[in-house]
Amino acid sequence: MNKPTILVIEDNPTTRKLFCVALETENYQVLEAEDAKTALALCRQQKPDLILQDLILPDMDGLELNRQLRLIPQIAEIPILAVSGFLNCMEEAIEKNSGFTAYLLKPVEITHLLEAIQTYLPTSTPAHKNQTLKTVGYPQRHALQSAQIALINCVAHTLIHNANIEDALKEVLNSCLDAAGIARAAFYLLKEDNFILQQAIGYPTLEKKQLDNFFGQPQLLSQIQTKRTSIAIPPSENSDAIGKAFLKATSVTSALIIPLLSGEHFLGVLFLGSNSIDITRGDIHVFTQSLASQIAQAIALATAFQRIRNSESKLEQTVKERTQQLQTTNKELESFSYSVSHDLRAPLRSIDGFSQLLEKNYSNQLDSDGKDYLIRIHHSVDQMGQLIDGLLKLSQVTRAELVHQNVNLTNEVDGICKELKEREPLRQVEFTIAANINTSGDPQLLRIMLENLLNNAWKFTAKQPVALIEFGTTTLPNNKKAFYVRDNGVGFDMANSNKLFCAFQRLHSMKDFPGHGIGLATVARIIHRHGGEIWATSAVNQGATFYFVL
Repeated sequence: MNKPTILVIEDNPTTRKLFCVALETENYQVLEAEDAKTALALCRQQKPDLILQDLILPDMDGLELNRQLRLIPQIAEIPILAVSGFLNCMEEAIEKNSGFTAYLLKPVEITHLLEAIQTYLPTSTPAHKNQTLKTVGYPQRHALQSAQIALINCVAHTLIHNANIEDALKEVLNSCLDAAGIARAAFYLLKEDNFILQQAIGYPTLEKKQLDNFFGQPQLLSQIQTKRTSIAIPPSENSDAIGKAFLKATSVTSALIIPLLSGEHFLGVLFLGSNSIDITRGDIHVFTQSLASQIAQAIALATAFQRIRNSESKLEQTVKERTQQLQTTNKELESFSYSVSHDLRAPLRSIDGFSQLLEKNYSNQLDSDGKDYLIRIHHSVDQMGQLIDGLLKLSQVTRAELVHQNVNLTNEVDGICKELKEREPLRQVEFTIAANINTSGDPQLLRIMLENLLNNAWKFTAKQPVALIEFGTTTLPNNKKAFYVRDNGVGFDMANSNKLFCAFQRLHSMKDFPGHGIGLATVARIIHRHGGEIWATSAVNQGATFYFVL
């Protein structure tokens, strides 16, 4: 048997979603339309078994839409249930004897909605055909229900659009005023053991002061905080002396003072007053309890949201300050680089130049010790020049702007290994390079990183009869992919591994393995700039493996 199809015509997305979910749960097939144009188009394409239609739509009057729907042959006889939150619209539709089958007043309980659908679906028992649902009436309860829905929408607006909590409370109070018989309303929130007026609707300035004075009375505050229950103040003839004084001070004939509680936290009170009916009796009192509960949750949520926003603001300020510090540091690095490349090289060039002149013009006057001293000077100048070059490279990889691209690491490693072979063709070295290894990163910086790792492996395998250097990938316990460079060189003591990636730190003597301790520090900087990490495992005379994650 095919599922009955119901068309929901409703411009409010929250209400439309609520209806659709409820109907789908009951195994109905649901069509949705947010305006009259969409609804008419759907009905011409597909015949629904029943239509739920809002009376107020953005592009067409509800009665006119109903008239146009009835002109569509396949829609002429199907039931159309009018759904509206406005009594005047509902009464007008009934008065004009429009083409609606029945009328439902929002907010309609889902059980009542489903009962109405069951009653009027063509496949249902026709016992109640053409019977109009009795919906006109209970205006106070309806208006308070509307206020309740307005509150939920207000909370959503507050959270989504970061509206001020006071503005949200004002919107809720306006909804309360729309409730039949509710003349005045106010919110008092507890701040530092005092009730502070947040919003008051329906009160002139002078009477607001009277209201403030009354809520400032210590005994009232103590009673509400201690008992945490509502205070109902009926009309004067049924009130005690305090109640009569309150009604006089607040210019109403009956009132409710309802605590706003969020869990164990007492937030304040909601005051509602009426001049026409006794709001301390019947459904209105019950509804206001529920209303106050939701208001308290709204205030708690909005306050928490505001705290988050404040934390975000502080975080943004901290980020801004850190960025400024970073920019200052980069400028200092640029100044340092300039000093290294110019100021430090100048005296080196002088030392080197004068030592060469000394060797050229006065070598016949120098004995063997003097000539040895000149050789030592040349060597030290070269060594210092290489240190300066290393410092500049380290500075450049720290400051260089990252350009992320797809990088074929296999091709890069293969090219570097060929260069190493050409540099020392007599060495016996076996390279194992995994195929088709790709990653995302800055091509130039990743090339520098791989050059340093492979040069490191090349250098520390120099004393092996047959050196083995391998590049590949492995899967870590956390399922991340790690790259590695492995060699069978001299290795190192893991007790000193904390020095590996620090500038100018060496684990082997210059005599055995020349270098300046810049290469691995450069590697670490590049990997960290890519958001990755690097580590190594080794043992003395058993080679080393450098792992890195990007």
